[in-house]
Amino acid sequence: MTESQSNTPTVWEAGEEGGWGRPEKVTIDDNNAARSSTNNASELYKTFGFSIPEGYDINSVKILIKCQVTDPDEAIGVAISWDDGATYTAFTILNPYTDPPSYSTYILDATQKTNWDADKVSKVSVKIKYSVAGGGGGGGHGPSVGELMMWTGYVDFLQVTVEYNVDQKGVMVPKPPLRTHFFFLFREWLLAKLK
Repeated sequence: MTESQSNTPTVWEAGEEGGWGRPEKVTIDDNNAARSSTNNASELYKTFGFSIPEGYDINSVKILIKCQVTDPDEAIGVAISWDDGATYTAFTILNPYTDPPSYSTYILDATQKTNWDADKVSKVSVKIKYSVAGGGGGGGHGPSVGELMMWTGYVDFLQVTVEYNVDQKGVMVPKPPLRTHFFFLFREWLLAKLK
């Protein structure tokens, strides 16, 4: 039998080349998005709150991201980590441009990125990066700011789903409490004496 947990991040921090505006907006699917118009800006999303018992087999790890860009030269990159963001995979590049702009939802399968276990799942984090071909910052078809047309990327929702096997094979069964175990042994000793 399998079960799954789907969680959103609770911690976020800006990348080395600058972060996204309103990064907390990725936690609710409401078209009120995190955004960036800075080339190579990235946001690191952490602490997804998974609590899967040790020993359970991890069947799949998938990232759901709902995003859009306002120009075909723009892209959004997604990378995953299983060590609290110390290292990340290479970016998967998304080009969610539509005309007129609208949100696209992607499900990225990260199952084969590492040999997942409960500890790695508990330390999962996701890096989101905005980029523009040939540089960035203005000249696209995005929303107007005064007379300047700004390229902009949006991420409205970010979620990680982990599916795992809940049969007890390979999972250590907890030992009975010491007190219960002591009384069981005492009862067996007493019955032996009374025979």
